[in-house]
Amino acid sequence: MASTTASKRMKTAAGIVGSGGLGVLVKDYGVGGLFYAVFEVLIGFVYDLGDTFLAPFMALYGGVATFVEETILSGLQIIDAGGATSAEAVEGFGILGYAVGIAAFVAGLAIVVWLLRRSEWRPWNIITGRLGR
Repeated sequence: MASTTASKRMKTAAGIVGSGGLGVLVKDYGVGGLFYAVFEVLIGFVYDLGDTFLAPFMALYGGVATFVEETILSGLQIIDAGGATSAEAVEGFGILGYAVGIAAFVAGLAIVVWLLRRSEWRPWNIITGRLGR
């Protein structure tokens, strides 16, 4: 009788080892499957909780990115339209159009420099609205 018990144990051990081990056996057919399901739900809960907290920040990131992109691209479109209009305006001067364009640019730059020198550009003056007084 002792040999039949030992042979049954050996066959059972061989079956367990052949099926992937005791861990696979417990995971698939025992309490391990229940633990696996519980931990899978807990991991999903933590993942979704993280998404819940991150969703407002991701929306803010998308909004700020769109705002900055549209602000810069709108400015570039304005500059492009101004350049095209300036090019059309100096076309009438023919061969002197390039020189007239340079002169217009230098005159505009001189006006901007004159305005900057005339006003006091200090951060406190900009904040309080006392710019140029």
